[in-house]
Amino acid sequence: MTIWLALALLLPAGPAHAAGDGTFKVVVVPAGQQVTLQSVAADTLGDPNRAGEIFELTRGEQQPDGAVLTSPGDPLRPGWILRLPDDAAGPGVRVARESSTFSLPLPAALAIVAALLIAAITAAVVARHRVRRFAVATVHRLGEPARRRRRLEQRRAIGRNFAAQPAPAPVTVPSAHAVTAGRADTTVWVSGQETLDAPWQRVDSTRWQRPVGIPAGQDLKTAFLVRVGAGPDDAPLLVDFSRLDGVLSLTGDPQVARELAANLLAEVGRTEPGLPVMVLPHDGGTPPLPVPVSLTVMPPLAAPPAPPTAPAGPVRGVAARRPVRGLVVLAGPPTPEQAAALLTWCGSAGAGWTGLVCGEAGPGTHWRWQVTADGTLEIPVLPVTLTVPALPALPALPALPALPA
Repeated sequence: MTIWLALALLLPAGPAHAAGDGTFKVVVVPAGQQVTLQSVAADTLGDPNRAGEIFELTRGEQQPDGAVLTSPGDPLRPGWILRLPDDAAGPGVRVARESSTFSLPLPAALAIVAALLIAAITAAVVARHRVRRFAVATVHRLGEPARRRRRLEQRRAIGRNFAAQPAPAPVTVPSAHAVTAGRADTTVWVSGQETLDAPWQRVDSTRWQRPVGIPAGQDLKTAFLVRVGAGPDDAPLLVDFSRLDGVLSLTGDPQVARELAANLLAEVGRTEPGLPVMVLPHDGGTPPLPVPVSLTVMPPLAAPPAPPTAPAGPVRGVAARRPVRGLVVLAGPPTPEQAAALLTWCGSAGAGWTGLVCGEAGPGTHWRWQVTADGTLEIPVLPVTLTVPALPALPALPALPALPA
């Protein structure tokens, strides 16, 4: 920190301008003359021996050219401003006013400027991100109802399309797990050990594709194709229900899981009319799933028929195909008694039926499909992501009761 001498000199010093009120007396070193502190003391104080007083008053003060007087023997440069004692007088004496100004070294000043600039830029970036997040959140909030309406209409269009079309034609390969027929090709999922003949081409370890269209006369019927949903290109994906040994558990959003189960029942009614269906009551009060009139409803918990005779040889895996003898459906998670009944009807050693449960089904569950509130279905085993059809006639679930405090 350095105190600068004011460069704005006032009136010549005189009796009316004695030092005080922040003013002091100075002299400016003239150009073209050999000036020393002794000569300045002689001219302004009448005594060259008082040069030391001028030195003490001026020492360390930064001069206009940036230099500093550090020793009584330093040469005086033209333009330097020397402080004088209060009793100084003479033609060159002036009265000046002192202004306290803080001076920093250049590196420190640049560091401060850089820090302030970085702080300003950081504040601007943070503010911009906050404004952007706020704007995105606001747009999302305002647009969410419209997005939900568009999504629901898309799902209803898929449901209407499924209802208007006949049952899936016998497409494909004897051992297919699932089939989708798009605009440009047909895709099938088979076990990793199988290979298909041309024009089928392998996509990965379980998936094969061929150009759209299956030649007539080929006996490649899949046992029990059911449309589950539509893929990204709106092509329906069909799953072979004869491979769903055990129980299919539909988890995630309860309402969408219920809509998916109702659609699967409608598809089964188109594919296998007359198939027996047993509807188990749900203790939670959830309305039972609607069963199409084309299916045969059986009394709940009736004694199952005799299980099929186990084939000789090694035990088959859970993905082995077997005829679907009937469906056991439940609109919510089963009670322990119902879970035991599901094992009796649908387990690997059971009567050969397939369970369809909205919610976690517990023991005996070989397949779990998860749905979201916007109607998206994940089938991990394939893996694929589908859009679940919405059935306009299906009533919504009742509101859940409030939990006690």
